[in-house]
Amino acid sequence: MLVVAALPASRQSAPNRQQQLESHPHQAQEYLKENKLDLAASEFGAIIALDPKNVNARGTLVAAVQFLLSMIMREVAVILPRSRV
Repeated sequence: MLVVAALPASRQSAPNRQQQLESHPHQAQEYLKENKLDLAASEFGAIIALDPKNVNARGTLVAAVQFLLSMIMREVAVILPRSRV
């Protein structure tokens, strides 16, 4: 007699699309609370990959990227101040 132990379905396969669409926004919000904008942007990118028409994810991703770029520009301005003529 052959006995095969089965694992619950949740452990056998990767999360399905719906589960991912539910988990990515939650994780993105946690990253935003922790001021980890780069990680939050990655989560919003994952949402958009799963649901390209998701307006909320697109808008928040744009805002996060714009904020990150402004932070980078401020750092560059400190490192390389403009020459005054």
